Amino acid sequence: MFETIEYDAELAQKAREHLRRSEETFLTESRLDKQEKQAMYEVLLYLNNLITTHYTRYHEVVNAVD
Repeated sequence: MFETIEYDAELAQKAREHLRRSEETFLTESRLDKQEKQAMYEVLLYLNNLITTHYTRYHEVVNAVD
């Protein structure tokens, strides 16, 4: 899968911070049952993995050019 947007380290850091806050908010909500909390956790983990993959591929390309 190729990225359609250029990697932005500052934006990636902000996104990770928002993901962490979202995780704290959603996973501590007493209104969510165990299945809903697990589903939310998996979505947040997936988004975090996308950021990590984007970072890794960006650095692979940058290092290949050097």
